[in-house]
Amino acid sequence: MLLRGTLLLSVAACALSCAPDESAEQPATADPDAAVEMGQPVGHDGDVSSDASTPPDTGPAVDAAPDAVPDVGPDATSMNDAAPEPMGFRLTSTAFADGDPIPARHTCFGEDLQPPLEWFDAPARTKSFAVVLIDESFDFVHYIAHDIPFDVTALPEGASDEGGLPEPAREVDAYGGGPFHGPCPPEGPNTYAFRVYALDRREVEFAASGRLSDADLESAFGPHSLGMAVMRGTAFRP
Repeated sequence: MLLRGTLLLSVAACALSCAPDESAEQPATADPDAAVEMGQPVGHDGDVSSDASTPPDTGPAVDAAPDAVPDVGPDATSMNDAAPEPMGFRLTSTAFADGDPIPARHTCFGEDLQPPLEWFDAPARTKSFAVVLIDESFDFVHYIAHDIPFDVTALPEGASDEGGLPEPAREVDAYGGGPFHGPCPPEGPNTYAFRVYALDRREVEFAASGRLSDADLESAFGPHSLGMAVMRGTAFRP
């Protein structure tokens, strides 16, 4: 009996000395929510990853920046702002616009006055001008004034009738000489062209004989022409 009691006391003492200390530090259990708050990566099963090479989550991906647009300063010139092409040698009149009816004042149905004419941007080597009125519907030349000096770029209304042509200009018309004889169609409407030839010589011989046509103009002015400005109008018998 004594021996049995001794063994029981030994077992009890061992139980007390060998019991684990619950106050001792226990290994921490990984908290997935806490790991997310700390910015640590969390595995598929909720374990905190120990792989230090995994970069922290930096938020949603940002698309790459679009191609840079070149900075266009205020002095840059766009295609729409490019300098316009030069208009070239051209003829105008304050009496009518190109393609419009010619006022009766400048036809045989009115005062038959030469309309005001002005031309621009003649070729640089021009030495004289020739002004022509031709009925293109019938190929019939009404009027020619040639040997007009190179520095004259306009004729006022009625210059032919009032002796206002600059020296040494000379005139030829369908009726055997000056002054101006304007459109006079039998019916119409006919198309008439006022032309200004820029010539490479100061004087041009023009042999007028009978009915004149475009071929006569080409023969006289063609070999010396540097350019031609044209505007057209229509006329008809009232």
